[in-house]
Amino acid sequence: MRSKNLEFRNAIRIFNALTITLLIIISNFPLIDAMGDSECLLVGNNLVRLGFKKDRSFALISIYNGLTKCTYRFTGSPIFEICILKDGKIKCFTSNNVIEYKYTILRKLNTITLKYFAEGFRDQDFHSLSISFSLVIPDNKPVTYWSISLTSRRKLKIISVRFPIIGNIMGLGGKPEDLCLVLPMWGGGIVIRNPLRFCCPGYPAHPYPTGEQWVQYLGLYDVNSAGCLYLYTNDTFGYYKSFNWEGRRKWARLSVIHYPPFKHTTKYSLPYHVILGVSNATDWRSALDPYKEWAQRQRWARGNISALWLRNVHLVVYSTIYVESHAFPKKTAPNRHASFETY
Repeated sequence: MRSKNLEFRNAIRIFNALTITLLIIISNFPLIDAMGDSECLLVGNNLVRLGFKKDRSFALISIYNGLTKCTYRFTGSPIFEICILKDGKIKCFTSNNVIEYKYTILRKLNTITLKYFAEGFRDQDFHSLSISFSLVIPDNKPVTYWSISLTSRRKLKIISVRFPIIGNIMGLGGKPEDLCLVLPMWGGGIVIRNPLRFCCPGYPAHPYPTGEQWVQYLGLYDVNSAGCLYLYTNDTFGYYKSFNWEGRRKWARLSVIHYPPFKHTTKYSLPYHVILGVSNATDWRSALDPYKEWAQRQRWARGNISALWLRNVHLVVYSTIYVESHAFPKKTAPNRHASFETY
């Protein structure tokens, strides 16, 4: 009888110890780090939270802005696109073409890290290719840091890496006419209201650094209270890239296109981070504040030019644009087209 009581007490002690251990683990890994359901993975903190589709596309389908308590929802696009020169032709593939992928979520110190890995693609020319990207989210900050790497068992000539891709955007919570796109270009910048109808797919995609794209930034904000979504890169050496906006009338796609050195290689890693963040901005000045705060800390912003392309430049191109209000057909409803404002 005593032996049975002793066994029972030992079992209770073991159960209590396991319960305490489990509670400690849960307290060290808050539920907000990673949650969701069978179709969506949510990763983030109390200020920014990203939702990814759990399929080959790994599309970004939601962004929660904790500063405005708004969730931006998208129908989703493949998270990356790679273009490679093969036999004189450019071949492009996306995360939709992945044969196998996996991801892990880690907490270390004061950050949450999502690591994604894909190996092999449906096209036989790219079976030897593997792609990985990481997403780092600091605690209590409304920003995320993205990087991507490619590895191949044989040499490839990479034309471009489009990453990350955010789509398909239909707004930030309000009406389409309340949405504004901030474009620092043409030696100044323009604000485009109702940008879903802005021009043609793929425009603008002006390369940085040039006179047409002088700031490595692209942002969207709602004039009411839904807040701001922005992309910029913390590149201090002037690597060639494009900030791409594709307006398709009812929706749009936002992305950064990176151009690696044009040579055969087996490895490529992004030499800087893409920063995706949110804010409570309701005008273009405050929308640019996150990039401004970073840029003002850089040596080249204080007169010490470190970028080789800028030290060796012989010609600076300066251009501007002015769009008259009567440039649009009078019989068209006022908010059927994008409207422009320069700054």
